[in-house]
Amino acid sequence: MKPIQKNKSEPQGAGLNSHTNVCASKKRLQPSATKSA
Repeated sequence: MKPIQKNKSEPQGAGLNSHTNVCASKKRLQPSATKSA
């Protein structure tokens, strides 16, 4: 749970929003994926 990640995807665009959703899903499955992302 990093507020920086959300801040990053917000200004980038809606396209990133979709990626953020995938990131969140991976975050639940693998916390390590969050560090990579």
